[in-house]
Amino acid sequence: MKKISVLLMILVMLFVVGCGGKEPIKQGVSPFIGGKMGLTGEFIEGAPPKQVYDQGSSSFAIGLKFENKGEHFVEAGNGYVEILGINSKDFGLSSQAGLKKDIPGIRGSKKNTDGTNLPGDTSFVEFAGLKYMPDLKGNTDFKFRANLCYDYKTQVSSKICVNKNPLGNVGEAICKVTGEKDVENSGGPVHITMLKESPLGENKVQILFEIEHVGDKDDMFYRVGTDCNDAIINPDKYKVFLKVTSDVNGALPRCSGLEQGNSVESEGFVTLFNGQKRAVICTLDLSAVDSVFEELFTVDLSYRYHQFFEKSIEIQDVSAS
Repeated sequence: MKKISVLLMILVMLFVVGCGGKEPIKQGVSPFIGGKMGLTGEFIEGAPPKQVYDQGSSSFAIGLKFENKGEHFVEAGNGYVEILGINSKDFGLSSQAGLKKDIPGIRGSKKNTDGTNLPGDTSFVEFAGLKYMPDLKGNTDFKFRANLCYDYKTQVSSKICVNKNPLGNVGEAICKVTGEKDVENSGGPVHITMLKESPLGENKVQILFEIEHVGDKDDMFYRVGTDCNDAIINPDKYKVFLKVTSDVNGALPRCSGLEQGNSVESEGFVTLFNGQKRAVICTLDLSAVDSVFEELFTVDLSYRYHQFFEKSIEIQDVSAS
């Protein structure tokens, strides 16, 4: 009798857990590796060295290593790296242009069809032949900042429920219209972190989602293809270009809250003011639908991403040696 009572208690507990809070619908196998990073960068060991001499008496190089931790392919010329924090003329260059170079193409990581992951590529940039020309009166530290600015894209996928009569009886339906859905993001620092579907009268559903910067808090993002200018009045700051890349039987969604780049209502710019997350609402017309099924809702998020890393070196007074 005691064994039967224990068994009944276990069954009751399982039932209670199973009827708990609703979770977003899971997609199962993810199409992406995921992650919150695009490129990473660092100074190569010994470039620059820890110490160099003044009066042009020692030549050195700045070497930078970049690795693509996300899943977008950064094409050659779609970004640059610039060394800031120093006077270019003091280091034997005619202008600041000598401290700025395009970054080479860097392939992103990739998820293979068998489920294994292929890491992204690594690439290098070098600024060679640098010399500190002035005559110092004692050893002095200088800080080099590598400013990295490049175009990047996050691909987003979520399953929504397509039902011509979203307000009808859903007891036996293959999917439910109402509720929060699971969202899959490719590796990148800007994500869609929440997506919710709800009925909007007959033959229509509403898709509400939030775009959020999930990268390092010190990083910035701008309108794709622009300079990474962090001036307060720069109108290109915090801009993300959104494009819904899926349709339902040929019908594209109509999205509100977008700064239209053209007449297509399923794409345009959205501003994440001061880097805060931003909601977008899209409406889908299901008049051409004659059944109930799950469909992928896919979005591309494109942006110009900015990050930096630093290193200090000591310029030694050669006359004091």
